[in-house]
Amino acid sequence: MGTNLQDVYYCQMDRNQQLSDRMYQRNIPSHQMGQSYFARPVDTYATVFPILDRHKPNTVAKASFPKYCQTKIFNPGQSAPYEGFSKNVDVESTLHNSFHPDQKSAQSKYIPGSGSDMYNANYLIPASQPVKMTNNLLFKQEQFSAFNPNQCNLGHKLFYNHIRQQTKDITLTSTDTVKTPKKNN
Repeated sequence: MGTNLQDVYYCQMDRNQQLSDRMYQRNIPSHQMGQSYFARPVDTYATVFPILDRHKPNTVAKASFPKYCQTKIFNPGQSAPYEGFSKNVDVESTLHNSFHPDQKSAQSKYIPGSGSDMYNANYLIPASQPVKMTNNLLFKQEQFSAFNPNQCNLGHKLFYNHIRQQTKDITLTSTDTVKTPKKNN
């Protein structure tokens, strides 16, 4: 770096531009969305013959757009064409189980076929070749010597275990007590 204050270094401009382009593309739908056409209101208050629609018919043909499908068309917006929703009403009703509500008839029960995974028990058959054990300590049964940490039989009752009183009631013999040597003053 020089001492000149006008020195400027530009780094990774191509990568920055690429990231900016990718973020910009996330704001554009993959296809042009279908438009929502609404009928224009007809004035009925101050008309001579209000039953007839006095608007001229459109001379411009309506544009055709692909049917909106969430899996095929990317839409970054918060609203989408109504036809995409109306096309999937039956799918949503099927998922909500609206066609066959809970009932006690046989049609409400799903019974899988005999070739279903539920009845396939091939995974229970052992492999034809035994597996070689690489770790011999994996299934070793350990043998421990007998050890009773509760030699005084404290807390042996299911209820009313007064441990403090039980420790006071312990009879100590001369072999159980540890004798400490007397200190000479």
